[in-house]
Amino acid sequence: MGTRYVPFGYEITDGRLAVIPQEERLVKSAFELYISGKSFKNIAERFTMTGIEYREGKADWNKNMIKRMIENERYCGKDDYPRIISDEVYKRANELKAKKQLDIDDDKLNLDKFIRQNTECSKCGSKIKRKQHGRCKTAHIIIDCANDQCEAFSIRESTFHEIIREKINKLIENPELIKPPESSEVIDSEEIEQKSNELYCKLNGDDAGRGELLKQIFDLAKYKFDRCTGTDTSAITEEIQNVLCRYSKIDKLTAELLNKIISKIHIYDGGRVQIELRNGKII
Repeated sequence: MGTRYVPFGYEITDGRLAVIPQEERLVKSAFELYISGKSFKNIAERFTMTGIEYREGKADWNKNMIKRMIENERYCGKDDYPRIISDEVYKRANELKAKKQLDIDDDKLNLDKFIRQNTECSKCGSKIKRKQHGRCKTAHIIIDCANDQCEAFSIRESTFHEIIREKINKLIENPELIKPPESSEVIDSEEIEQKSNELYCKLNGDDAGRGELLKQIFDLAKYKFDRCTGTDTSAITEEIQNVLCRYSKIDKLTAELLNKIISKIHIYDGGRVQIELRNGKII
């Protein structure tokens, strides 16, 4: 009970295959909706709302049911099944599915590449490596430090992606978080103070010529500038804000988005994750 021995849309009557009119309409609708741009998930949600059961006792549709329907050549009359879908409609739907799959594969490859190149272990500075754990239904990807001697973290890739996605969504909700602190850190401050004192003494003395003093003033100014780590990141900050203002929320990560807003991803002991924006702000 509850098992279909023939595809959805058909039944066996008096030993012969026949079309079920109510189900036939859903089969045609599935192909039409998919060709129009609807996803398997969206179509499944629509079909669940109709109350028509995929099989006896199974009123909830899922994307895999729709996928199998779109792939099933029997709807074109193959294996002596009554035709429901034309060859042209079947071809268009499956060409679209193949193209979407290629796009998904490319997106995933690009995302994996960005994360691999721009994520580092905060403990030893090494890159990351991905490895599969488990088999079949329990299989999942783990991200570890590429340095086998480090063992600072081990985190599920899905969890890692979710953490980054949540951080980006917080930035979308509150663009002010994108702004870096307005401060400039100067290194070698003691050396600069010493050089400033020496110059001050010479300015108040009579033994230094004007040309030499001007040169030392310019040299000190350059020395200070070279050792000031603060930079004007307002333009980059505005770029990041402009990118994120196009979204109300992101449901998945893409390399295209991450490239525009993130310069580095840091993973700390225990799997804590921070993202470094292109303007230097740490989130």
